[in-house]
Amino acid sequence: IGGYSVLTKSMIGSGMLGMAYAGCQWGFVMGILACFVTAGITYFTVYVLGVMAMEYMSASTGELSFFNVAKFVSPKTSWLIDLGVAVKAFGASVAYIQIVGSLMAEVILQGFSLSIDRQTIKYIVQIILVVLLAPAVYCKSITATKAVNMFGIANLAYLALLSVVYAQPSWDNVTIWPLSAS
Repeated sequence: IGGYSVLTKSMIGSGMLGMAYAGCQWGFVMGILACFVTAGITYFTVYVLGVMAMEYMSASTGELSFFNVAKFVSPKTSWLIDLGVAVKAFGASVAYIQIVGSLMAEVILQGFSLSIDRQTIKYIVQIILVVLLAPAVYCKSITATKAVNMFGIANLAYLALLSVVYAQPSWDNVTIWPLSAS
């Protein structure tokens, strides 16, 4: 369940930030098309990773990891895989912490009558997030983060439910085609 939760949260999380903006700019039809193209690319990537992992496991008795598979496929450039994964993970983590800090600062300011600056609340929320999530960094394997990922998936499901319950959809302002084609 640990590996599935990591993949599920990664795929859902990466789409939530960019696809809504792309759909807003490109229109409804192109937004849906972009979702299908992205899903196809993601499926192909997971398929290739699965094939490489099966070949690696049949050719070796070592532990399955991005680094070991990269070392098996291309020994001289295997460090690039670790660098790429680290940069992507760090960038996504920073983006999520910034977004949650900004949103929670707004929630706190609207929910409580505080005389604290919005930026100060944002920094406090970001520090709390870093302190709460820091132990997950020290896990020995990615499957050890399943509790954090399941919590993330539950939060994404809760956000989707809130969107459905509290949204007041209207087709008045929906752009079917890209803005330049309208």
